[in-house]
Amino acid sequence: MYFLGTNAQGEVALYRGLPYELPLGINLYSEQSSIPVQEGTLSEDRQRAVTGHTLRSKGDATSLVDDIEQKEAAAQQAAARAAAKQAAQQRKAAAGAKRTQNR
Repeated sequence: MYFLGTNAQGEVALYRGLPYELPLGINLYSEQSSIPVQEGTLSEDRQRAVTGHTLRSKGDATSLVDDIEQKEAAAQQAAARAAAKQAAQQRKAAAGAKRTQNR
């Protein structure tokens, strides 16, 4: 059995086992992998999927982690494109203002 959760760094992580801790700090799970995506940056639905500790098959759990990682990467790329477009527009406006001043 597998489930999603967050690791000590707050990243989305895939765990194997059961989401329980016994007395004396004995965990019934182990981290299998993590992705560099902070749980707090996800949509509410995705946050529930990560923090709900729903037991899943390995395939289902890894598919969900892969989907989260791909969508986060796409969102980061879109943000980078938007920032680059805005910077280009600001440079263009500054160049136009400079030409106006030089006349």
